[in-house]
Amino acid sequence: RSHEIQPKKTSTTNIELQERAVTASAFTKSQVWDSSDEDEELSPEEAQQLEMENSRLVEELTSLNNQVDQVTSKVVKISELQEIFSEKILQQSADIQHIHDQAVSTTENVKEGNEAVRQAIQNQASYRVIILFILLVFSFSLLFLDWYND
Repeated sequence: RSHEIQPKKTSTTNIELQERAVTASAFTKSQVWDSSDEDEELSPEEAQQLEMENSRLVEELTSLNNQVDQVTSKVVKISELQEIFSEKILQQSADIQHIHDQAVSTTENVKEGNEAVRQAIQNQASYRVIILFILLVFSFSLLFLDWYND
C-alpha cells in the first residue's frame, strides 16, 4: 500500500461557484471598462448576452467539476478493488503452495506405504516357509518317535 488515491473534497458548492464567476466577470468588466478611454456602457442586450454566457460557463464548470468528482470516486473504487484483488491473489498463492507441499508429502507417503506392503508380502512369504518347515520337522519327528516307540 505504497499510495492510496483519496477523493478530492470540494468545499465549493454550485452557488459559491456562480458567485465567484459573477464576481470575476464584474471585476473583469470594471477593469476593461475603466481602462478604456471611451465611456461606453453595455446595452441591455449585451449585458443579457454576457449574463447568459456567464451562466453557461458556470454550468459547464459545475458539470466538469461533477465529472471530475465521479472519475475520482471511480479511481478510488478501482484502487480499492485492485488492493482486494492483490490480497486474494497472495492468499491463493499461499493456498496453492500449501496444496503443492501436501501433494509432495502424499506422494512420498504413498511410496513409503507401497514399500511397506512389499516388505510385508515378502515377510509373510518367508514366515510361511519357516512355519511350513517347522511343521514338517515336527511331523517327521512325531513319525520317527512313533516308529521308534513300537
